[in-house]
Amino acid sequence: MEESLEESRFSSLLEYAQDIIIIIDESGRISYINPAIERILGYSPAELIGESAFDIVHPGDEVVERFADLIDNPGKRTDRLHHRVKHKNGEWRWFESVGSNHTDEALNGYVINSRDITARKRREQKLRQFQEAVERTAHVVYITDTDGTIEYVNPAFEKITGFSKADAVGKTPRILKSGEYNDEYYDEFWETLLSGEQWEDEILDRRADGETIVLSQTISPIVDENGDPQKFVAVGHDITQRKEYESQIEEQRDNLEILNQVVRHDIRNDLQVVLAFAETLEPYVEEDGDKYVEKVLDAARNAVDITTTARDVTEVMLQSDVDDRPIPLRPTLRPEIEDLRANHEHAQITVDGAIPNANVRADDMLESVFRNLLTNAIQHNDKDVPTVTVSATTDDDTVLVRIADNGPGIPDKRKEAIFEQGEMGLDSTGTGLGLYLVDTLVGRYDGDVRVEDNDPEGAIFIVELPIADDV
Repeated sequence: MEESLEESRFSSLLEYAQDIIIIIDESGRISYINPAIERILGYSPAELIGESAFDIVHPGDEVVERFADLIDNPGKRTDRLHHRVKHKNGEWRWFESVGSNHTDEALNGYVINSRDITARKRREQKLRQFQEAVERTAHVVYITDTDGTIEYVNPAFEKITGFSKADAVGKTPRILKSGEYNDEYYDEFWETLLSGEQWEDEILDRRADGETIVLSQTISPIVDENGDPQKFVAVGHDITQRKEYESQIEEQRDNLEILNQVVRHDIRNDLQVVLAFAETLEPYVEEDGDKYVEKVLDAARNAVDITTTARDVTEVMLQSDVDDRPIPLRPTLRPEIEDLRANHEHAQITVDGAIPNANVRADDMLESVFRNLLTNAIQHNDKDVPTVTVSATTDDDTVLVRIADNGPGIPDKRKEAIFEQGEMGLDSTGTGLGLYLVDTLVGRYDGDVRVEDNDPEGAIFIVELPIADDV
């Protein structure tokens, strides 16, 4: 029988349809499939004609049950069904299908129209993952329209601000207004957002119970294809505790600065007066009193050293970072050796070899490293004549400065502990700050300090510092 015009048009419609159209018989075998199958799933129609349509359908998607329902109900049309179909390359792709039971001559069988929705499913999955992340995040998240009316808040918003979803949705962010900002602040805020730009700031808000919180907040516009804002998404990180901690640290820094000034000026100046008068009185004291004057002088000198170390420790604690730069070793170490000789005439201080003319990576506090190690070698020495030997060597990358003494030495079990804060040497009446300061400073210079045994007795403190690159 010659094909009618209407049948010809219908056949053309099937052949050129963008969706996959399949006709299957009562057994589920394919009696017709249009060419779209090859473009979408990689199979040619000839490969599938006569085969079961369910061989390439994911078994967990209940497609067979829906097909059986069609067989039992002529003329019935199924609801839209989402299911997976295997591509020729083995990949499972998502389809939206509608089936109907036809008994007419043109379409005698069960017709399935399937549309590839893999890309849509992937977008939906990403959206679900995003929504789940927003629901689970510890940050405040809320969405408003362009008038500022809140349309969505996440659980963290409720927990941190104290406003429930019912309290917030339909309101504006003014419910969080703390009163700390003027109208000009909010005008600038809205001008930024409505221009399509992101706004970011630390903002003081007020919880539902009246307590203030600080949010590090970013608000971003969601724009259309023309760049016009359609929604605003606000993300806020609660930094209230951090700001309180920073405030406490700032107050402590201020107090430390005041203490530093007291140590640097008032106490140190009074000690210098004590030293000056004790030295003046020394010729007028009878011989039996010499030892007491000497004790006063030693105690005063030690106290001056302690105030110097305390001042240096305070300055290091007040520094936010290290301004390291090339520091010449010889002009830094030499004056500290000369000062030690001048203040301890009874001691023997020598330099073994020449001090290298090298620059090390450090800052102005480097002199405090050598001062404390040299003073330590004298103060904690139990000999009638303390002996200190200083030497320095270089290699390609580092400078090694060795300060050796003839004192009691350091037991192995204490060789690391003596650099810890508050640790004191054996039989010491000192504060323990000096070696802690040394270790802190050398560490900040990316160097190293350690102690070894001297031969035949005493200790050797070794400072390793990186040589500075030429500038």
